[in-house]
Amino acid sequence: MNTNENIFRFTKCRFIHFALGALFSLGICSAINVLESQHNSDILDSQPVACTPKSESYIQARTDAFLTAATVGNINMLRQLMMSGADGSCVSAFDETALHRAAAGGHEVCVQELIQKTPECINAVSSLGTTPLSEAAAHGHIECMRLLVEAGADVNIGNPLAIAEKNGQIESIRFLLSSGMFDLKQVAEDGDSDHSIVQENIKDTRVQTL
Repeated sequence: MNTNENIFRFTKCRFIHFALGALFSLGICSAINVLESQHNSDILDSQPVACTPKSESYIQARTDAFLTAATVGNINMLRQLMMSGADGSCVSAFDETALHRAAAGGHEVCVQELIQKTPECINAVSSLGTTPLSEAAAHGHIECMRLLVEAGADVNIGNPLAIAEKNGQIESIRFLLSSGMFDLKQVAEDGDSDHSIVQENIKDTRVQTL
């Protein structure tokens, strides 16, 4: 699958994720509370139950809640779930981590928290070929991009420059080009007429560094 097809799938699925995340946030968190309440009640009654903290349904509900909290930027819920044992590196059906979701939404506090708690996810690649950095670049979330780059995000993974250009995110392009992590000469030589936005900003970046 070529880069353009990946970018199209990325854009379409990102819209769906945000819509579902906003719609079901409270419902998923309520489900977690119901499961926990049920478990506590059954312990008191000394009766075995289907939904225990180690059951598949409980783990899935906790994963859904964690990813949704990252999607909508609910830092309190993120922290609460991590304190109670949630897997910070859990992934969605598209192999997106919570850091992908938080970066896409521009939730800086959540991004910072997840970078600290799950540094192994900084360069994680989803099945759509995106990283937390390319998610942030696609939506113009410069501060999230800065946090990720400072934490070691690799600009050569996930095509953040191409995705930023595809989405018309000029500030993302400028940030990436000025990060010092690209060989501007090589990028210019590899470019073509389909990448006029990047080419123009390469010129601007060179002027600013003179």
